[in-house]
Parts: sequence; structure tokens; C-alpha cells
Amino acid sequence: MKKDIPQEKWRCIGESVRGASHLRSGLPNQDAIEWYPGHPEPGLGLPVILAVSDGHGSAKSFRSDKGSRFAVSTAIDVIQEFFSTIQKSDINFSTLKDGTERLLPQRLVNEWRTIVQKDLEEHPLTDEEKENLVKRDGESAWKAVENNNFLVYGATLLAVLVTESFILYVQLGDGDILEVSSEGETTRMLQRDPRLIANETTSLCMNKAWNEFQVHLEPYTKAMSRKMPALILVSTDGYSNSFSTDEGFEKIGRDYLNMFKSHSAEEVRQKLKGFLEETSEKGSGDDITLGIIKRYLDA
Repeated sequence: MKKDIPQEKWRCIGESVRGASHLRSGLPNQDAIEWYPGHPEPGLGLPVILAVSDGHGSAKSFRSDKGSRFAVSTAIDVIQEFFSTIQKSDINFSTLKDGTERLLPQRLVNEWRTIVQKDLEEHPLTDEEKENLVKRDGESAWKAVENNNFLVYGATLLAVLVTESFILYVQLGDGDILEVSSEGETTRMLQRDPRLIANETTSLCMNKAWNEFQVHLEPYTKAMSRKMPALILVSTDGYSNSFSTDEGFEKIGRDYLNMFKSHSAEEVRQKLKGFLEETSEKGSGDDITLGIIKRYLDA
């Protein structure tokens, strides 16, 4: 795809913390985060790819901490390859949009499943895992796992690709992607699926999971470069669930923007862990993961 916008300075930072309730119960962090370039150090430059995943942590998804790690690494690799293919082709926006909506989700799911299948071959389900699940949820839960081994690794996926000429937003399951303008206006880029109530969520482990993805492609021309967001925030649902209202949660967009005005990216990164741990303790008690993509307006 033709590049219309001069290179600008972008930086990615993030943090994932174990939830307060998981600390008390001894459960591991089920969330995962990864970005390109630079992870785990702050990444600088385009393209930027950020991926966040939330392992289900339910009794049947007893390896979902692995599932979320597989999800983010898969997203980075698949989206990187996708972008590399685009760079080598002079495709129009309509073709690009079709590829992101139809082909990319299926590739993400299939690659994740390939990695999960390999892990299952190397580490088969154990008698101890069966006994623990049956004790918690009964024989029917184990039957469900036998019918769909991917359920054991169940996880969501949120990913963002920022390029010189478009931004791509991809989401499967719960969690939040927020755009923040240079004026602090915060916009939810993908609306919440109304079917996701209580602890229900769509997942990579579902049959034909690619049909459940939400995808949004935002093109930018040279004249629109300054309208690109100042910040993009990607978080697991443990963050938004720590607030009593959507308005209260979305206020974090302006809060982080103001923070960057008086602190460097590295200073903000160092504060993130404490912010998120405090939010979990006072709020949802769940694991919380936040990735931030920042555009430098003076670039």
C-alpha cells in the first residue's frame, strides 16, 4: 500500500499485573502483553504492533495463562507478516479492508491453534489436571475439555497495528481499545459485544472463532496526519471492571494524556505497575494489563 505520511515518532509501553484476588488465592496472572518493536523495552518507531490477551482463568481453562501468552506472540508474528505483505503490494483500501476483515482473523486463530496443539503434544493433559477439574466442576466439565482441548487454553485477543497510512484495530472477546485525541477526547474504537454479559466472552478456543472478531480499519492521508490519535490505550477487562461507570473508566484517556505532558514515557512506564496494582486492589481484583501507544505531536 502506498505510504502517504512522513515518518512520525511513536512509542509503546505497557504493564501487566497480577490481580489482587489472584494474589490472595495463589492463581497466576492470566493476562499477557507484547509489542513490536522493542518488547519488553519501550518500543520506538513505525510500524507499531501491540497485542493484549486475557486468559479465561475458569476451571476448564486451566492453562489459559499459556493461552494468553501464545495469543499475543501469535498476534505480533501474524500481523507483522501481514504488514510485510502489504508493503510489497500496491493494493487499494477496499482490498486491504477485505483482507483485515476476512483473512487476518482466520490466520490469527489458526496460528494460535497450531501453537496450542504443539504444546499439547509436548505436554499432554495430566490425570492431576483431570482430577482437579472434576473436583471443581464435575465430569461434564472434563467431557467439554475432551471434546475441545483448545478450551483449556482459552483466551481473548486485542491488537493494534499503527502504520504511516492506517491504523488497524482487532478484537476478540472482552477488553477495551481507546483512542485519545490531542485534546483529550476519548473514543472507544470497537463497541462492546452486547452478548458478553457477566463472565461470558468470545474466545480463540471457540469453533470458527474468526467469525467473532471485530475489526476496524482507519485510513489516514498526508493531510490527516495530525488527526491521528495522541494515545491508543489497550487493556484487559480487569481495568474497566474496576470502575462503576464507562464514563469513569474512559476518563483515564485524558488522565494519561495529561501525565505524558509532564512526564517522559519512561517515567510513566515506571509508574504503571503501581497504578494498576492499586486499581485492582480497590476495584475488580482481577489481573489488569494496559498497553499504551503514544504519538509525539512534535515529530
